[in-house]
Amino acid sequence: MHGSTSSTKSIRNPYPLRTGIQTQLLEAVRELRDLGIEVVFENENIHTFQPTSEIFLTIAATIAENDLEVDSARQRWSIQHRCENGWISVGSRLFGLKLTADNELEIVPERRQ
Repeated sequence: MHGSTSSTKSIRNPYPLRTGIQTQLLEAVRELRDLGIEVVFENENIHTFQPTSEIFLTIAATIAENDLEVDSARQRWSIQHRCENGWISVGSRLFGLKLTADNELEIVPERRQ
């Protein structure tokens, strides 16, 4: 019942996902497999038509989820640490505000919406 193949680079998503990615991933892969669509995870070398794919997917998804949690914790710590030291980091798209050389926010009336 092999049909189409869909390739993806990796299980790890660059965007934060909520907890439980393993279950969502396995359900999606099973549904695609039942439709005759193989998913190939290139970085992990996992082909979903192989009998061992589910255990490898579970392990890889667990690692990816843990990596996301670690990255999130690091980002939270970094933001908290900068705030405690009086450093504001707001990005480049401030509408109606600008960041001064003294790291203070200043209102720019002509840029407000």
